[in-house]
Amino acid sequence: ILPFMSPEQMGSVTKHVDHRTDLYSIGAIFFEMLTRTSPLQEKDPMKLVYAILALDFPTATSVNPTVPTIISNIISKLLAKDPEDRYQSAFGLRMDLIMVQRQLETNQIDHDFKLGSCDIISTSGLRLWGRDTETSSMAALFENMIESSSKAAVVITGTAGTGKSTTVQAFYEQIKLKYPQTVLVASKLDQIRQIPFGCFRPIVNELILRVLANPSPVVKFWGFKLKEILGKNGGLLTPIFPLLEQIVGIQASVKPLPFIENQQRFLRVFTKFVAAFAEKDRPLIMFFDDMQWADQACLQQISEFVRTSEAQNVYIVMSHRTEATTSTLLSPDVQTLVTEIEDCKTVPIARIHVADLGLSDVIFMLDQMFGHILKNTASLASILHAKTHGNPLFLNRLVDSIRTQKFFKFDASGSWHWDYSQLENVSDDVMSQARSDILKLSPGNRELLSLAACIGQSFSTDLLASISQRDSAEISSCLNMLQKVGLIQSQSDKTGKSDLRIQFYDQTSSGDERDFAENSTYSFLHDVFQQAVYEHVQVEKRPSIHMDIGKILLGLAEKDPHVYRMRCFEIANHFVKALDVIKLDSTFKLKVAAFLYWMAKKAKSTVAYSDAISYCQSSLSLLDLPTDPLQALSLLPKIPRGLFKFGSAICADYAELLYLLKDTQTAYSVYHLLLKNFQDETDIFQVEITNIYLQMILMAIHRTDYDAVFDFYKSALAVFGFELASLDGIHIEDEHLYSQLVEEIAGRKIESLINLPLCNDVRERCISTLHATIAFVAYLRRSQLIKVLAFQSLIRPLQHGWTGTEVYLLNCLSAELIRTGRLRDSFEIVQLASQVENLPAPNFQFEEVDWQMPCLDPHRCVSTQLIFISHASRGRIASHGLSEPWHRSMSCALEGVTKAIQIAREDRDVQSEVLGLVTCCLLRPFTDTIPDLYFNLNKDLATVQEVGSVSHDLADTVVQSIVRPMRKLNPNLGNFNLNLKLQDEEWFNLNDKMTL
Repeated sequence: ILPFMSPEQMGSVTKHVDHRTDLYSIGAIFFEMLTRTSPLQEKDPMKLVYAILALDFPTATSVNPTVPTIISNIISKLLAKDPEDRYQSAFGLRMDLIMVQRQLETNQIDHDFKLGSCDIISTSGLRLWGRDTETSSMAALFENMIESSSKAAVVITGTAGTGKSTTVQAFYEQIKLKYPQTVLVASKLDQIRQIPFGCFRPIVNELILRVLANPSPVVKFWGFKLKEILGKNGGLLTPIFPLLEQIVGIQASVKPLPFIENQQRFLRVFTKFVAAFAEKDRPLIMFFDDMQWADQACLQQISEFVRTSEAQNVYIVMSHRTEATTSTLLSPDVQTLVTEIEDCKTVPIARIHVADLGLSDVIFMLDQMFGHILKNTASLASILHAKTHGNPLFLNRLVDSIRTQKFFKFDASGSWHWDYSQLENVSDDVMSQARSDILKLSPGNRELLSLAACIGQSFSTDLLASISQRDSAEISSCLNMLQKVGLIQSQSDKTGKSDLRIQFYDQTSSGDERDFAENSTYSFLHDVFQQAVYEHVQVEKRPSIHMDIGKILLGLAEKDPHVYRMRCFEIANHFVKALDVIKLDSTFKLKVAAFLYWMAKKAKSTVAYSDAISYCQSSLSLLDLPTDPLQALSLLPKIPRGLFKFGSAICADYAELLYLLKDTQTAYSVYHLLLKNFQDETDIFQVEITNIYLQMILMAIHRTDYDAVFDFYKSALAVFGFELASLDGIHIEDEHLYSQLVEEIAGRKIESLINLPLCNDVRERCISTLHATIAFVAYLRRSQLIKVLAFQSLIRPLQHGWTGTEVYLLNCLSAELIRTGRLRDSFEIVQLASQVENLPAPNFQFEEVDWQMPCLDPHRCVSTQLIFISHASRGRIASHGLSEPWHRSMSCALEGVTKAIQIAREDRDVQSEVLGLVTCCLLRPFTDTIPDLYFNLNKDLATVQEVGSVSHDLADTVVQSIVRPMRKLNPNLGNFNLNLKLQDEEWFNLNDKMTL
């Protein structure tokens, strides 16, 4: 059978398999009938496959000279490697054979006879008409991008069915001829099945699959490359893209960062990851279809791609459906993104509007489809254009429909005729036509299609069989019929192994497992048809259908961790659409509430904050609480005691999300109400109360409201009866603090203190975490407080055991000991701090075990662990910058600080990065030659200025304490014009802290 298979069936060319593969097989049969041999003589299967794909076939006449040349030409046309060059229909082949037979019988051979003159182009293999201007504009922008090794963006607008996706496909085929290594990955957003960060999931999965398709050595190479790029942040991406683990292996959980820093880290890491797949000789095209459904997380990530310098040779294409009345108007969020790109100036962006076809385009299309033998083409084109308004989708379906219903007739003269009267009952718009087609289906098929529309853009026979409780074989038979009607298509037909054809995967697909099985997965031919079918489903029945789908998928997820990891958000969205029905089941609704609570946390980790809030609201609703957190908190004390803690946890996460979405006032109000609810049971809710204060402290630090930081800190300590006296204006003697420390150590060696037990006292853990969280701000603003906390960082572990939060304060203690001349003690404290950093900290940082289903019991699923943001890089900067110069060398210290800066940069810990740069500036006068000193100072200070907007105090301090004294030596040392905020006495105080 292999010699009769077409090139596209080999799975290695750029066309999908359709009816034209049968015409190729007929050509191979004709060749063997007339020559008694196969077109190719290879016996080895692999060589035969290569020959079918790459080698030219001999003509039938060259093998058997008795075969007429005209017959040989027909066979060669049938055996064309590109389906577009073959006969497009069996009818065209039949008409040519009839005409050739007449010529041979009369011995009147027409050597100018044009093959395929009666051919019919099927609309199922639709070509593109009337889009040359659009594709040329896109290609010109792409070539400019390649020449400059930069990036570019395109926004394509148009009403439904105008061919936006087909235009992108045609553009890709065009540029692929000149740049064959270009990679296109595409994502189609789904209105019904919207997934957080959904537009990037299929894109990343496709890139990963491209790597996994290579031999093992190539996959290993990519594994090393991606692990180097991701560093210790691989754990940010593997929970979202589990397939990535097949390349880089299982990644450790990442350390948490506060608020905006966590968001910035994710955006930066993801951008670097995708940028790794784009090179000058292998540019990357990312196509986002139907951007009107995009969520904020996706828009924010696209914006990051545009702004960062790390992503080059990336061509971003976004299509956006518009309404007929506002044909070029973008949705507000997408308009904001486009304006931001336009304002960027460095990234060229083109706006292309794909309009309906004009009358001339319709005439040309009919000429191409019917081979110039259609009578009254212009008249028919006018009627079709008036009916469809030139909408390509509607136009092609209409032509296909009237041809199927035999409105066209072919007469003996070789011409097509059409009957005008048959067109009167055709609908006037594509949606009406789609609804009409749906109503013509049998009730069983209509019901099946309705279930499919509720699942989403793509669906599988297995899932449909489970929901409809019908046999899989029956389901497959029905879907095959629906495919012939032209409403759906097989995913295997749609994607195949094509490289040119746009491979649209649904937002939740894993790539290698698009639903349940690739061979039984289908999708709607166009989202217009999915929308029409979904509208056909009775509104009151939709929640029940969505609940059934969610239940089935949840059951599979509980048995198979892979299903959970790949489809958890899809399950959540079905439940969100079915809340009213789920509430009727008192047991199941609590299970779903817990599941949605976890999905809110998971969505937050992908910076999809709006989706996370939606899940929080749904979870509160299933507890019979208002979706507004302030109203919910007022009713929380009245719900069953076992759910009080769960509802409070939801509201606490809700408050954090509100702050991330810049609703600071409401976030603080939610936190204060939570504290009010806990005030009568502080002993029971110590951890919860501490976490709320920690969140408010972190919010205040982010807003640089340092007075609020210390107010929240003091209030939190007061809850535990730990009164902190105001140290403003009070000088505490170092000797007094040192004598207290010596008394507590009681003769033990400092190096032996690492063997102290871990602290199991909840109160002490809470207090220690509060100290550690405000330590850096105290270093900047409360010189006496940081001194006290530094000594307490060793005294309290001696009394209660290690909590794991002491690292930064121990390094501050080392600095204090240097100041008093106790260099040996200082060095031993630094060594102790590095050991404390490696202690297990089970009492703090907790992460969801992402590879398995989380706990769905709302009474047990809430964590009782503390929030602790470990700024390891700050401790290392303090260690290397303050201690090593005294114990090793300035050059070793500078090297250590430089490495710590890189860690801070990877963590998006801006304040630590600036602190490290400050320390570098302080060390360089002792390590660099004079020429290097000025060059490196300028470089470090330029970086401070670049990132200092987030940390003005530190940037100002650098200018005051480094630049001004150095300018006295060299007036040419840079020109840094920062807006100084600190008063003279403040920066002198800080200068004293950072100079040795």
